[in-house]
Amino acid sequence: MPDCLSRRRVSSIVFSYVRGLNARARRLSVREFVVQQRVSLVCLQETKLQVVCNDFISETLGPLFDYVFLPSEGLSGGIVVAWRRDLWVVSATDVRSFSVTIGLRELSSASGPWRLTAVFGPCSEPGHSLFLQELRDVRTTHSGLGPCESDRVL
Repeated sequence: MPDCLSRRRVSSIVFSYVRGLNARARRLSVREFVVQQRVSLVCLQETKLQVVCNDFISETLGPLFDYVFLPSEGLSGGIVVAWRRDLWVVSATDVRSFSVTIGLRELSSASGPWRLTAVFGPCSEPGHSLFLQELRDVRTTHSGLGPCESDRVL
């Protein structure tokens, strides 16, 4: 287990399959959870959003979050990976067709960087083969970032 997850005080990391964030009530629900649980790193999948801006992130997560996102394809998909800039430093981001990968390090930790990869991909052809190839490519490209990753696959 990576140091970032095995230490006594573990940062609150949340992965959520949100099924759309177009409704303000849903965004406020996410915000309430983030505040109550003191979440510092969050991955929101199936956002169904084609555009994400700073005001949206501030409303949904809070003003201390930086982010990277993958737009939805029509009415499906979309990923937001966000982190509190006062607790994490992100050294690399990689947004592809089906995935978002970040290289990150917790500011309060002496351990090296690790990676987080969030994915959202098709279960059937023609895109399924491309999705699986992308996962292999991401693993190869980011092999030096460390062992921690989370995937929502298939």
